[in-house]
Amino acid sequence: EEIEELDNEDGDKAEKEKQDLEELAEELIEETFPPECSWECYMANYKWINKHVEHTEEEALKYYIKHGKKNGRDDCTCKDDATIIEEVEEVEKEIEELDSQGGAEAEKEKEDLEAVAEDLIETTFPPGCSWECYMTNYKFIDKHIEHTEEAALKYYLEKGLGNGKDDCTCRDDKEIFEKIDQVAEEIEELETKGKGKHKGKGKGDDKAEKKIKDLEELEEELIETTFPPECSWECYLSNYKFINKKVEHTEEAALK
Repeated sequence: EEIEELDNEDGDKAEKEKQDLEELAEELIEETFPPECSWECYMANYKWINKHVEHTEEEALKYYIKHGKKNGRDDCTCKDDATIIEEVEEVEKEIEELDSQGGAEAEKEKEDLEAVAEDLIETTFPPGCSWECYMTNYKFIDKHIEHTEEAALKYYLEKGLGNGKDDCTCRDDKEIFEKIDQVAEEIEELETKGKGKHKGKGKGDDKAEKKIKDLEELEEELIETTFPPECSWECYLSNYKFINKKVEHTEEAALK
């Protein structure tokens, strides 16, 4: 409140007093959150809080004191990827133990733990992402990785990031068509450049071929994730004589 009042005043003295008060407010906030905590990490640890509470130190602290501590939403520690995976696995073990107990109390505790696990997972995937969409975006992952939040998150952190297998965005059909068109254009450009070069293979040619191969795999994955499970573009064309006759025999045309 004092800072807000000083905002309306001019002069160096008011500006200096405002800076001192801002530093004091920051110190008070830092002292209130436990060691190795921060308001940013507190908000990042809980999807609901991150979405509904204003992203300021004051509001985060206010929620932490008034609601978080009372309701078991008080984890403000800053985590790395390995810590998150360990915590998720630990929570899952607790949930499995509660499954065998039965009773209303165990059921309530299980629901709370499931919410905690979901919060941990959701805060690790970037905004606009989900573990379901991550698995959907990659045919290999969808086929070979267990369909659980934990397994998807583990693969994403340990193998997806840094290896170009980190697209966890949720797309509608229009976005997929646009992405396929974009990838197809890139492949065409690379093939055209390759044809225009002199004969004789160099390192640049190998690099271009590798990129074309990667883009073709990406294109195939985009197409495969759009058709329902146990379907393919070839089977789709085979199932309809008219489509088979009139539509170009390519994945892109069949999908479209």
